[in-house]
Amino acid sequence: MAVAGALFLAGPNRASARLSAASTHALAFGMVGDVWLAALLRYLSSQPSRASVRPRLLGFIFVIWNGAVIASTVTLLLGRTVRARGLQPLPFSGTVAALAVAALVAPVALRRLSGIPPVSYHHLAAVAALTVGLGLGDIAYVTNEARLESAAEMLVIGGFLPFAGAALFFGVFDYESYEDRRWPLLSVIAIGVAMVLRFSFFYEILNSNGLNLITGLCGFALLIAMATVLRMRWQGGMSAWFERIAFASVVGLAVCAFLGLEQPIGSPVGPLSLPGGLLFVIAPSALACLVGWAGAYAIKLDQRDLPLPQARLVMWPLLVGALIYPVGAKLSDSVRNHAGTARTFIGLGGLGVGVALVVLALHLLRRPRLRAVR
Repeated sequence: MAVAGALFLAGPNRASARLSAASTHALAFGMVGDVWLAALLRYLSSQPSRASVRPRLLGFIFVIWNGAVIASTVTLLLGRTVRARGLQPLPFSGTVAALAVAALVAPVALRRLSGIPPVSYHHLAAVAALTVGLGLGDIAYVTNEARLESAAEMLVIGGFLPFAGAALFFGVFDYESYEDRRWPLLSVIAIGVAMVLRFSFFYEILNSNGLNLITGLCGFALLIAMATVLRMRWQGGMSAWFERIAFASVVGLAVCAFLGLEQPIGSPVGPLSLPGGLLFVIAPSALACLVGWAGAYAIKLDQRDLPLPQARLVMWPLLVGALIYPVGAKLSDSVRNHAGTARTFIGLGGLGVGVALVVLALHLLRRPRLRAVR
């Protein structure tokens, strides 16, 4: 992402487009997907159920998931997609991983000894949207149905990813099952309604104006739920930096929802770009929200909070870089129409997001310091 932004500053070219497409896939399914898998594993291991989580299946899921991500990313980087597919550059690879995750979740959920808490609905809905979306995408590939493939993409990038991001948001703030159930339920309903409407949009059930209106209302409902959780967790001004990064991501979602940056697909959490597109142009909420929540949850799992200089280099470049061009283009015609100004904004945005992710990765890869206790 950082290299794509730097190349775009010099001028749009094929290399920057391929790097942007590859980084899109790597961030969505490599970063957000892997962190969500970690959150899903924690959820499954804590459930009172007659069915247990099989360790061998966990290893298989890790290998097949990341193998599919790496193979698809390399395919996009080389620019040799199969029939210009955007969601699954390699046929059936993602579907196999999704079916493996479903096989892990289904026994634990179905044989659970007590009711499923509303917070966990995000995980179950994410698994369902991922499996159905990728499966329909492969069916569309076999039957050569372009409309079905586009609609199936919306189940994944407009359903699975928002569900996974919301699950990570609630995980960052340790929202428990005994707390107020209205807000996670409101979150699930808002994202689910937006997902169904995005899917139906390709079959002309709704026009673009109707889709913008209803998904905009869903975005505001999601903001109300998340703002209420933030208000409940506002103790000491959120001293931990991973909480502040998650809070900044909610601010990014609010900017996308109020300004309508991703119409006609709309918020909450609009879709990612397709190959050949630029992630930091088409999907500001994907960067400002999904990547921010995934990064915050990863820092929490790491149990080492970011130092002040590194935290600022993660939060501000990520938020500003994701929003600098779409907000500028929304507020000023000169940014949108002037090629040189637009290229500068787009390149700086990608470069800022890339720098933030590099700093975050270096922090997570650093070995912990062990101090002697006297």
